[in-house]
Amino acid sequence: MTRQRVVPTEGARLVLDTLGAQVRIERNRHKWTAEELGRRAGVGPRTVTALEKGSPAVSLGNAIEIALAAGVNLLGADHPDALRGIAAVHREAVSLLPRRVVRRDLGDDGVDF
Repeated sequence: MTRQRVVPTEGARLVLDTLGAQVRIERNRHKWTAEELGRRAGVGPRTVTALEKGSPAVSLGNAIEIALAAGVNLLGADHPDALRGIAAVHREAVSLLPRRVVRRDLGDDGVDF
C-alpha cells in the first residue's frame, strides 16, 4: 500500500504557514538552532525545518511538541496551566455529549415529523 499524498486546503495551508512562522520567530528570538529546538522537542532538526516551512508531512504530535518547546502560544494559552484549564473545560464539554450520533433521515422537504 502506498502512502497517499494529502493536498492541504487553503485554510490548512494558512494554519501550517502561520504555525511555521511562529515557530521560526520564537526559535530566532531564543537564538536556538534548529538542532537545539529539535533536541528540546524530541525531534530532529529536519522536522523543525519542515514545520517552519509549513510542510503538511510533519505529524500533528511533532508539530505541537516543537511549538510548545519554542514557546508558541497555542489555543490562546501562554502557560501550561492555561492549557490545562482549556483542556479541562473541553473534556467536560465532551463528557456531556451523547456517546454516539444517530442520524435521522428527514423528509423530502427537510422537516422532521
